Amino acid sequence: MDSPTEWQAGQETPKSELSAASTISIQAPTPSEASESDRRPMSFWGDLGREWGEATIEARRELERRKVRERERSAAASRSRDADMAPDVSTEKTSTWPPAPPPEFELFDPEPVESKPVRHKRAEHKPVEHKPAKPTLKGDDAPWPGGTYIISEGNTSKVITNRDGTAVLMDFEPGKTSQQWVCHAKEGWLAFANDPGESTVFLGFYQQGDPKLLCNAPHMKKNEMVCVRKRPDDGFQILMRYDDGLRPLGVKECGNLAMIRHSEAWWNFTKV
Repeated sequence: MDSPTEWQAGQETPKSELSAASTISIQAPTPSEASESDRRPMSFWGDLGREWGEATIEARRELERRKVRERERSAAASRSRDADMAPDVSTEKTSTWPPAPPPEFELFDPEPVESKPVRHKRAEHKPVEHKPAKPTLKGDDAPWPGGTYIISEGNTSKVITNRDGTAVLMDFEPGKTSQQWVCHAKEGWLAFANDPGESTVFLGFYQQGDPKLLCNAPHMKKNEMVCVRKRPDDGFQILMRYDDGLRPLGVKECGNLAMIRHSEAWWNFTKV
């Protein structure tokens, strides 16, 4: 028995119209079309839905086939890369994979060496050579008759030395007799004499106008008399009689000892 909808429509829609309708995209019906669709038979909508479902299934199957083909191509490419990297075993070769290192880098096992006990040499302790310390000159001894002194210049190690009858400055050498001066006194004045051997000679000068300090007089007279005066700071001044006054003993630019007016040179006395 026909359904009420088919009875009202009168007859079914031809198949030619259904095939044409299947190629048309489905859109939402307008209000005017909705009234017409209400009058279409149910067989029309059933055929349209079936064709739409079949098209969807076919599209999914095609997508799956594409995925399968893509996986097969990837697998084939991977096998091709592995074949290129693998060694060719089709021909006979003496080498192995990975290749052996070059001859200069070949590993070898050295012959065993018999181990010998290690003997540690005892460190040799050499005696330390103690160099004698340089003698120091205190320089704070006030000269007194009868004492023997080393007369040094200021803050230096240069001392007054008798060299062939001339008084010069030389480096201090302990025990050297030409650097030792005995203090004498006469009429309130002091004098310094050196005893190089058989005779005693005094410091002094011997010509007016030539203030050079000599050491060859065998006696203590006016030209050999001196006055030693303590400075407010360290050291002493050596003042020699010259005419009716006193002149200080100093050092010229050439290094000679002489009486120099207004000289600021000062001297130290170290008792021997």
